[in-house]
Amino acid sequence: MTTLKAFFTTLKTQIADIWNKSKVFLLAIGSLIVYFEWQQIKEYFLTYMGQKEITSDKKEDQQLAAKEKADNDQANALVQQASNENVDANWNKKK
Repeated sequence: MTTLKAFFTTLKTQIADIWNKSKVFLLAIGSLIVYFEWQQIKEYFLTYMGQKEITSDKKEDQQLAAKEKADNDQANALVQQASNENVDANWNKKK
């Protein structure tokens, strides 16, 4: 057990030492990768946001279509009701 602890302690120390010696280099390489891949990252992000917007718009369109259908059905019912009523010649005079 002590040997295992010593091994992990040594490993942790060596990893920390490697990180301290090479973090500037690793950060520079990471920055270069982001710089050269920026166009693809931007395209991916814009595509993702566009797809998200399209999905949102489809949901809103479905809601508006359902509301429009309900309004049209109500208007058709009113037209049908009005066409079934008899109107006499004195429809505009007060009773």
